[in-house]
Amino acid sequence: MKQNNFDLINFSQAARFLGYKSSAPIKKMVTLGKLTEYSVPDSTRKMIDRIELEAIRNFLSSVFQEV
Repeated sequence: MKQNNFDLINFSQAARFLGYKSSAPIKKMVTLGKLTEYSVPDSTRKMIDRIELEAIRNFLSSVFQEV
């Protein structure tokens, strides 16, 4: 779902994007302030910006390539 300059996906999709089986790590990243959650108008669903996730995934890839 595109909204403004965001490419928003739900928590389950975000978890799969980063290779997790559950959305618990995504919720924890939001709680810790590592990810921003977005509200969708006329809905109670919370979403995550895929571009933020790509940045995290790229960072983690570069860290683990160095090890």
